[in-house]
Formats: sequence, C-alpha cells, structure tokens
Amino acid sequence: MDAVHGVALVDLVIERVRAHGFDALGRCGLPAQAQPVPVPAERLEALRFPGGAPLSPALKRWLAFDGRWLQWFDDPAMPVFKPLKIGAYTRSEYGIDWGYGTLEEAVLPGDVFGLHFGADSRRLLYVGEPDSYGEYPVLLTDDDDTPYIGVEYPGIDVYLAENIGLLQSKSLYGAWSDDPVYGPRMREHARRYFRGERGIFLGSDLWPWREIEPDSEPGGVHPLTGLPIEPTDEKPAEKTPAKKAAEKSSKKPAEKTAEKASKKPAEKPAEKAAEKTAEKTAEKTAEKTAEKTAEKTAEKASKKPAEKTAKKTAEKTAKKKPAEKTAKKTAEKTAKKKPAEKAAEKTAEKTAEKKPARKR
Repeated sequence: MDAVHGVALVDLVIERVRAHGFDALGRCGLPAQAQPVPVPAERLEALRFPGGAPLSPALKRWLAFDGRWLQWFDDPAMPVFKPLKIGAYTRSEYGIDWGYGTLEEAVLPGDVFGLHFGADSRRLLYVGEPDSYGEYPVLLTDDDDTPYIGVEYPGIDVYLAENIGLLQSKSLYGAWSDDPVYGPRMREHARRYFRGERGIFLGSDLWPWREIEPDSEPGGVHPLTGLPIEPTDEKPAEKTPAKKAAEKSSKKPAEKTAEKASKKPAEKPAEKAAEKTAEKTAEKTAEKTAEKTAEKTAEKASKKPAEKTAKKTAEKTAKKKPAEKTAKKTAEKTAKKKPAEKAAEKTAEKTAEKKPARKR
C-alpha cells in the first residue's frame, strides 16, 4: 500500500468496515455493532478535548463516521469525554499504579483515553503534542514482569488500519519505528516523550531519567529497553572543567550534609539499648581479665627471688661436695696405711728378738 496518513488512511478503514462490518476491526470483549452511530456534525465541530486541545484530523474523520465503537461516550449524539491521567488509567486497568503515576509531572501530564485490545498490554491515546500530521500518539503499557510504556502507533489512523488488516507490522512493541513510512512519525513522538527511546521500563535505572552512556555496539540490544541499538555517529559531549566546577559548587553545604545524613541508616531504640548492654558487658569482662592477669603476674614475681636463692645455695653445695669427697678419700687412704705400718713394726720387733747376744 502507498504511503497514506491521517484522514486518507481512515477513509480506507471506513471503506472496509462498510464492506465487512465492525467485526473486521476485532471483537475481543466488545459488544456486537451492526451499524455506525456518527457524532452529529454540529456537535463534532464544537468538540474539543477537556484541556482545550483540538481533535486530530484522523480522529475527527472517524467520529464523523462512528462515535460508538471506541466506547468513549455514553451517547454519541451528546459526546462528553471522560479523561484520565496515566496513573489513574493504569490503576483502573491493572488495579495498581505500577509506578506509571510518576510519569505525570515530568513526561506525560496530558489526558489519556483507553483503546481496545491487549492482555497484559493496554493501548491508549495520549493527548499531548501532535506529530507533523497533527496526530496524537497511541501509547502501550505492559505490566508483565517490569512495567513498560512506549510509543506503539504514531496515531489513531495507524491503530485502526492495523486492526482492520490494512497494515501489518512485526509482533514487537514499537515495531512501527522501523517502518520506512510511519517510522519518522514514531520517532517524533519518541524524541518528545521518551528521549528518543521507543519506550522505557519503569523498574530500570533509565527512569527516573538519567543520561545513558552509549557504550554498546550498534546492532546490539539496549541494556535497559531491550530494543535494538541504532547506529549513530554522534559522540557524547565531554564535560568541561568549568562545567564540572559549576556542578560541584551548585551543591550547598547544607544539601551535602543532608545527603550524608540520609545515607546513614536510622538506628532503632532497641538496637541502641542492645549496643549499650554489649559495651558494658565487654568492659566488665575486660576488667576481670585484667585483674586476673595482674594477680598471676604478682605471684610469679614473688616466687622468683626465693627460687633464685635456693638455686644459688644448691649450686654452692654442689661446688663443696668435690672437696668433701677428696678429704674422705685421703682419710680412707690413711686408714688403709695403718695396718701396714703396724705390720712393719711387728716385723722389726721380731727381728730384734731373734739376734744372739755377742760374746766378748
């Protein structure tokens, strides 16, 4: 199909509905509808979104044909919008905010209007800034695992055309971004709302916003969004010394102190009491240990002089024993010699007795 946008694309959708009925758009959970119920022309001309924004050309053309299928109005003859903010919308759909409410102030402050189809995912028209064709983006939310939000269609024209089978994309979120015809419009919205990303995971550190370092190779997968990385020749701007100094000086002393204080974990009363008890117990234990050590040291010190004196006496006694042994040996020798002397004396006496007297 040739490049068709906006009103021209919606006209092709209307032709197919007239030929095949509203069931051709899909029936999942929707009531049967046999005939279109248009919004009256005079009402449609005056109709604006609640914030005062005009209807997009494609939406105005569709409502001129039928005001019932979208289920936005209680009575298409008296159309009154029921807007929601993104947080309220996700709470109504999922029963929980999932963090989408945090987008309202900085990213998506406009009104949203729910669209049909999806299981874990939901599609919604976001009334913010229109693209170059005057169309508002159709966003997608998904709460499976990590909450996600991204640009799914460049406008309600492409949303209707895909659902009726006039257009077909890959079964990937944000797949129209790669389309040569509708990709430029998708990227317009992505730059405006998601800093050029097709979408963001609310559980990643991409949100709240931070600068992403382009350290991944083109053709790979983005570590935060899980989407393909497109090649680029742009280099990240380096911070000048003046900019770094300005960033440092921008932090006031009070802010720095508050920042440090916020990083310290708050102590609970029970923890403090336990800490004090532990300190006292440790002090008492240390005192008792010191006392016992001092007592043992004193005992050892008192024993040492007596031990030394006894040792010296023993040494002296040991030195004396050899002299005593020598005297004993001498006495023993003297005792042994006496019998010999006695024997000599006896022999001399006997000799004297045997000699005869000389005659004259």
